[in-house]
Amino acid sequence: MSALARFEITGDATPGRTRTAGLLDGLAATLIAMIVTPQPVLRQVFVQAAGPVAGIVLFVSVLLLLSLAVLGVYLAFAAVTWGRSPAMYLLDLGLEAQTKPTMGEAVRWSLGWMLAFVPALLGVASTCHPTTGLPARLSGLPTRSTAPAAGE
Repeated sequence: MSALARFEITGDATPGRTRTAGLLDGLAATLIAMIVTPQPVLRQVFVQAAGPVAGIVLFVSVLLLLSLAVLGVYLAFAAVTWGRSPAMYLLDLGLEAQTKPTMGEAVRWSLGWMLAFVPALLGVASTCHPTTGLPARLSGLPTRSTAPAAGE
């Protein structure tokens, strides 16, 4: 079993750490999407089909939608496999569940993060609150701290 999957809930997570983990996951998903996308080919196809300005707008829109799709798959996979994302591991966070989340819970959790990503990027902290934010409300999986208690 991976170190990512081994954790114990030790308390409540702070909204700031939860938001930071979500933003780091969004950045990782965007990097993955940019690496796997044949950007020069897509850009050329869109510009030839729609003209220079509309082609670039369409190209950027497709890249943004692809980044959100990769974010959803990346987070659902991480939740089902480890019970938390790699960014949550780095920030001592985990999903509070008796067992690993089901696929339905993981998909709802990743959908919540997909919807909360842009508001979190703009600084709206309430959308990514560990217990009342969109991911926790949609999936029923609150984010909790896994950091060792002081003195351990």
